[in-house]
Amino acid sequence: MSTVSSSEASIRAERDRFVAFAFASADLLLELDEATSICFAAGAVKRLIGRLPEDLIGTPASELVVPEDRSVLRDLIETIRSSRRVEPVELHLMGGSSGARRLLVSGRFVPDLDNHLYLSLSASVKRAPSGGLPERDRATGLFEKEAFSEAAQARLEQGRALGEDYQLTLLDLSDFDTIRSQIDEQVAESFMVTIGETQRAKSVGHDSAGRIDGDKYGIVHRPTLDVADFSEKLEESVHGMTPAAANFSIATNTVALDGADLSEEETARALVYTMNKFCESQKGEFSVSALSAGCEQMLEETVQRVNAVKSTIASGSFDFAYQPIVALDGRAVHHYEVLLRNIGQARDQSPFEFITLAEDVGLIADLDMAVCRRAVDILTSNSASDDKLSIAVNLSGRSLGEAPFVDDFLKLIGRGAFAPDRLLFEVTESVEIADLAGVNAVLQKLRGRGHMVCLDDFGSGAAAFEYLRSLRVDYVKIDGSHVRGATSTKYGRSFLKCIVTLCGELGVSTIGEMIEDEDTARLLQEVGIDFGQGHLFGKPDTSTPSLCRMAKPGDKPARFARDPSKMRRRWR
Repeated sequence: MSTVSSSEASIRAERDRFVAFAFASADLLLELDEATSICFAAGAVKRLIGRLPEDLIGTPASELVVPEDRSVLRDLIETIRSSRRVEPVELHLMGGSSGARRLLVSGRFVPDLDNHLYLSLSASVKRAPSGGLPERDRATGLFEKEAFSEAAQARLEQGRALGEDYQLTLLDLSDFDTIRSQIDEQVAESFMVTIGETQRAKSVGHDSAGRIDGDKYGIVHRPTLDVADFSEKLEESVHGMTPAAANFSIATNTVALDGADLSEEETARALVYTMNKFCESQKGEFSVSALSAGCEQMLEETVQRVNAVKSTIASGSFDFAYQPIVALDGRAVHHYEVLLRNIGQARDQSPFEFITLAEDVGLIADLDMAVCRRAVDILTSNSASDDKLSIAVNLSGRSLGEAPFVDDFLKLIGRGAFAPDRLLFEVTESVEIADLAGVNAVLQKLRGRGHMVCLDDFGSGAAAFEYLRSLRVDYVKIDGSHVRGATSTKYGRSFLKCIVTLCGELGVSTIGEMIEDEDTARLLQEVGIDFGQGHLFGKPDTSTPSLCRMAKPGDKPARFARDPSKMRRRWR
């Protein structure tokens, strides 16, 4: 029987060590003994950690990562020992003056080499800023809702490729909010860190967990995770905080990520829908058990909502609320904007949600037609008795880009037995206008007939100035965010003055919205804004508007009357 010399054994050990290291490319290579202390280090140690390789010998590996990642590292090591090799996991390595760095860590367990672990660390992702990670929840270190949704979708795709059936468990810890007010702030903060550590440690890739909303969380994990035991341990950590926490419990719901028959877009929507339903539900009420079931439920609810929108539009189940727009110089009412209220059979649907859904499902043109039909009826019926009443209705840019709508719309308003200048139109940009030239052609037909046109919510979207350049209008309504900014930000007033100057050069009058007090009204008048809208002048009201002090819709405010040169219209 042959014997192996000590030198041969040493050479063989070195050979085996580098064979173990060779399975992956890395910036930093670490060998850990059975106690998970470092016994060998090579690579960019100085650059990444700020220490020499020999200084790391004997150091516990856990001391190299930030405290909130240490439980993830422990779980990673356990996984490596049980499965020999794992996919890369993101950890945050403690560095020197440069701060913590995000690295991808993978490893291998080699029993033949004294049960040592071999880790490779790759700095292939950007360094974490010292102030924390913006895409993560500060208290727990978990992904925030949007980032978690993307991570969960990525894990679902990974599971499909690997043939693994990952699961999504949603945890509701909402009762902890009450307990938090009864315990020491540092204890509460420590528990939030524990929540983050334990969920990340048990998630797929050790980084597939998120804080979805308040005290509601989500974790993507393998079916082998004992969810009951996992949540029980979290509950026990809360019970010891205060006697008031004795009955604290965590509600969990595990959703099977069975999206194999769903497209990538359907998967993304189903995940978002599932999480939104979870956030909206009361503790213990959430019941979606599978992603496919969530998708079916989402589609069913969407069909119901679409049918409700169709029914509301067809039956005209909505009221008009009138809000005055006044000349800032003199405060005479110029016209009223009509807003939707008391929508649907229950009469309690949110106007914003109703209009947004109508846009999303392609019914906005039908809604715009119903609103215009109601406006024409009101003005026609009041043409003799209330001939001073002038109203503005909103038109979606999407509707104005549809030829069938435009044809019927022009026929409708052409039949109205009232002066055209009593019906104004506000073009909304909640949906980006693709064919600006085509929409502008429609607007010029309206203006040619005597109707005034307003560009609504100017400044709220990225295309606002392009719209102003391409669409010939009579008024620009400045978005309320800029009105509020005029009194609360350093350059807000200057920004408004720039808009006023530009509009003045184009011969376009300006309207400021969301005016709540006299100081704001005075400021807007000082910078040259012509008209104002807001609660200072009147809230939306479903009763018949008061017609006292009505100004003629075509009138310009005194500022323009005194300077006839500003009446010039560039496009006429």
